[in-house]
Amino acid sequence: PGHEREMGGGRLKGRKVASGTVGGELAAVVRSLPRGPQPWLEGVDLRVLAKLPLSAALAWGVPERHWAALASASARLEGGARRRLAGQIETVLAAVALAEPADRIAARHLAMLRLDQLGYLRSHAPGGWPADLTLDGLEHLHGALAAGRGAILWVAPTVFAPLIAKRALHEAGFPLHHLSHPAHGFSSRSRVGRLLNQLRTRVEDRHLAERVLLGQGNEAQAALRRIGALLRGNAVVSITVGRHGSRVADAALMGGRLQVASGAPHLAMRLGAALLPTTVWRTSAGGFVTRISRALPTGDDASLESVASGLAEILEDFA
Repeated sequence: PGHEREMGGGRLKGRKVASGTVGGELAAVVRSLPRGPQPWLEGVDLRVLAKLPLSAALAWGVPERHWAALASASARLEGGARRRLAGQIETVLAAVALAEPADRIAARHLAMLRLDQLGYLRSHAPGGWPADLTLDGLEHLHGALAAGRGAILWVAPTVFAPLIAKRALHEAGFPLHHLSHPAHGFSSRSRVGRLLNQLRTRVEDRHLAERVLLGQGNEAQAALRRIGALLRGNAVVSITVGRHGSRVADAALMGGRLQVASGAPHLAMRLGAALLPTTVWRTSAGGFVTRISRALPTGDDASLESVASGLAEILEDFA
């Protein structure tokens, strides 16, 4: 919940991609956008509203040093979700020797989701949320900007990435422009959901120079044109890694497969921008690290498959 939907895909093979394919680049995502009358309320809205008063009281009233214990206790109460997630982990990583039981990994993941929510809610309190942030790999970003053709931070959809990556870049002095889906937040498309989504987006927007919103038809084209103009102006743009696109490649990742849409690689190749995989995680001490990795090859001989394999190699090291 709260993670971005990705750009659409397109045909990708070196710089032979024709400019005329830009119109199809966002087609798959555009098809996923809301159509017809917008509902007033969805089930996810009711679940958020039911939990919001207690969650906000805990985020504002409980010192952060106690959040980890609070989040772990919450995860223990979510038996059904934990078992489903553990089953997915065991299926995908059946050939991998796990260092601990899948159920324990699942419980920790659910606890991280609760910690993420507490951080967003505390950010609305007076004084905000003074998170401990570290930004690694700045040399890769500086090198990309020195080339003068812009940089795309291709952000892995880890739990804390939507907020922490934006904060880390902002606090390091980099104006960041983020490509975003209209339903980003709690993934609700209703009228009430659009208000609830602002619990997340308003916090994130404090750390953005601009949020470029996808939309239907000409609005989607306008978003892509805006991203292109920003990169030509040597700006820093962030796009979340995703698999929703008209063309998707996969690569081996541990015991499973990583599926990658062609949106961000296509932009990097067509405009000569650097494509920089970016990962975010929480440390055992309670701080957060945002790591910008080396640029993936997107030259004339690159393909979507080779880009997906390069990303998988970085993510496997990260995992």
